Amino acid sequence: MSDQALGTTHTALTQARALLAQAEDGTTTANSGTTEQVTALLREALAGGVTQAGGDLGRHLVRTAQGNHDVLREALSLLAAAAKNHGGEDTLSYARAVHLLPAKLTATHYVAAASRLNELLRTAPGVEAMVLTAYMLASGHGYAVNPGRARAMMQAAADAGSADAMFELYVYDATGFTGDADLESATRHLHQAAKLGSARAMTNLAGAYATGRGIGRDEVKAVTWYRRAAEAGSVRAATTLAHMYGTGQGVDLSHAKDARYAQRAHELASQPLTV
Repeated sequence: MSDQALGTTHTALTQARALLAQAEDGTTTANSGTTEQVTALLREALAGGVTQAGGDLGRHLVRTAQGNHDVLREALSLLAAAAKNHGGEDTLSYARAVHLLPAKLTATHYVAAASRLNELLRTAPGVEAMVLTAYMLASGHGYAVNPGRARAMMQAAADAGSADAMFELYVYDATGFTGDADLESATRHLHQAAKLGSARAMTNLAGAYATGRGIGRDEVKAVTWYRRAAEAGSVRAATTLAHMYGTGQGVDLSHAKDARYAQRAHELASQPLTV
């Protein structure tokens, strides 16, 4: 390939990334035309030999697939190749996709994703790689189910400040996945995960205060944590608040707040999946 042709394909990648950045920071509004333009530019770059475009295209297709399984299969293949060729962020994107997308699409990728994560942990260990590996160890995706190793890895990630890992430790203790159920330890991990910013933890903590399970019942704290969770991105928390304000359950009846949180839930549910 001539230097001029290679330069053109690199320019296509640069243009695609600029359009994506503008959409993410609100400079432009994402629409079908922009989506198609980005897709075309990334395909042009990849076809021209710019392999870095594969990861970008895979992530873009996941965000814009709207549930189309053929598109998601292509995205997984692109992310798998990017992870093999480049590692790093592409490996994390691949593992996230394998963890989050439907099992009927990802089952054939379990072993490859586990292999890529093992390599990343060996060469450039990081908190997110530990969390994703622990998820797969707990579910038996690419590994034999190993509760003890999953917990050890989640604990290491939690010690490093991961809210997601701290939440999983709560789940492990609440369900007895890695030993006897321990409600006291589960509640402690739940509080810590919520304070670290986990929207799932905030929602569960709000539910615990609402019901009194494991802690003293406190409707004021329940509403406070539901609000924090809704702002942090929890669809369930926003939906719960809409119901509470719409019925006056635990709060003063407010149709305005009912509508506001219902809209918040709709907005959150409409957000595209990102890997």
